[in-house]
Amino acid sequence: MFDVIRRNPALPLATLIGAMASPTREPSQSPGARDSYTGYARFALLNILKLLNFERGSRVLLPAYICDVVLLPLEALGLEPVYYGITDAFEIDFDCVKIPPKTKAIITVNYFGMSLGLPAVESFVRSHDLVWINDNSHGFASRHGTRRLESVGDFSVTSFRKVVPAVNGARARINNDNYASMTTRLAALNRPAAVERQLLRFVGASILGNLGHRPQTLPDYSDPMAFAAEGMMDVRMDAMSGYILQRTIEDAVQQRRARLYQAVDAFFAQQRIEHVEPRRGMLQPGNSPMVYPVMVDDPERWKAILRAGRDQGIDIHTWPSMPRKVIEGDLFGALAQWRKFLFLPIHQDLEPTRYCARLSDVFAAAR
Repeated sequence: MFDVIRRNPALPLATLIGAMASPTREPSQSPGARDSYTGYARFALLNILKLLNFERGSRVLLPAYICDVVLLPLEALGLEPVYYGITDAFEIDFDCVKIPPKTKAIITVNYFGMSLGLPAVESFVRSHDLVWINDNSHGFASRHGTRRLESVGDFSVTSFRKVVPAVNGARARINNDNYASMTTRLAALNRPAAVERQLLRFVGASILGNLGHRPQTLPDYSDPMAFAAEGMMDVRMDAMSGYILQRTIEDAVQQRRARLYQAVDAFFAQQRIEHVEPRRGMLQPGNSPMVYPVMVDDPERWKAILRAGRDQGIDIHTWPSMPRKVIEGDLFGALAQWRKFLFLPIHQDLEPTRYCARLSDVFAAAR
C-alpha cells in the first residue's frame, strides 16, 4: 500500500545514510546523570522495580486502561496489580482508587503525551506515601509548560521509539534525590548483553517509508486482545537509535506535533461528524501529542471508521491491548472505554492541510 499515513514518521534518508556511515553509539552517561538508556520501557520498569526491592506479594496501583505489557515486570517480580479507573478525559478517577495493605507504589500514565491532572496526582502520592512511577512512554519531547514530563514522579520511563523513527529506545530517569544512589546500578541493568536483531528490517522499512509504502495492509484493530504482550524485550538500546536520538531536536518535534493537533482540532470544530466526539481541551501548553483521540458513540460507526482508515491508508487505531483480567471483568468500565475511543495518528512529518483532507475522506467513507 502506498501513501500510507502511519503512527510514526519515516526516518529521513539523509539521517539513515549518516547513521549507517558513522560509528554509532549510545548517548553518553555523564557522571551524576539521573537517566539511562535501554531498548524498551517495559524492561526499564522491570529494572526500577528490581532496585526498589519490594517483597513478593506487594501491591502496585495502576490504571485498568493500560497496555498489558506493563504487567510483565510485575509478574516477573511477584507483585500484585491493583487497578483503578480512568475518566473519559484520561485522568485518574480518584473516587474508585482503593489502597489495600502492602501497597507500595503507583504507576500513572501520561496518556498520549498529555499532562492531565498532575497536581491532583502529586497530592495523592504525597498523602499516601507511595513510590510514584511515571509511565511517560507516550511523552517523549513533551512538557507541562516548561517542565519536562519525564521529570515528573520519583521515577519515569519514556519510550522515544514511539515518537522518533528508531530500531528501539527508551529512557529511564530517577527524579527523587532519595533514590539517587540507584543511578549507577539502574544504568548497568538497562544495558544487558543482548541486542535486538532488527537493523536490516528497520533500514528496509525506512527506505519504503520514504516512498510512502507499507508492505502490508493496516491490521484490524477491533479486537482488544489481538495484540498481546510480546515478552520483556530485555535488550540494550540499538546503537543506530542512539545516533538518531542525538540528532533529534525535541522542541521541533513538540512544536510540529502540537501544530498538527491544533489543525485537527480546528477540522473537527468546522465539521460536525455524526456520532464522533473529539476530545477537545486535552492539549496543554508544552505537550507533544502522540495521537488525537475521538470518542464514537455508535459501535457500527466505530467499526466503519476503523475499516475506512485501513482501506484509505490512515493508521487510525485503538489502544491499548489491555490485561486479560481487565477485559474479562470490564474493570472500572475500561473495556467499554476501549470500545468507544479511536486515535488518529499525529506526527511531526504530516502536513496539516493535506492530512485533514485525508481525514475528511475517511469520515465520509465511514458514513
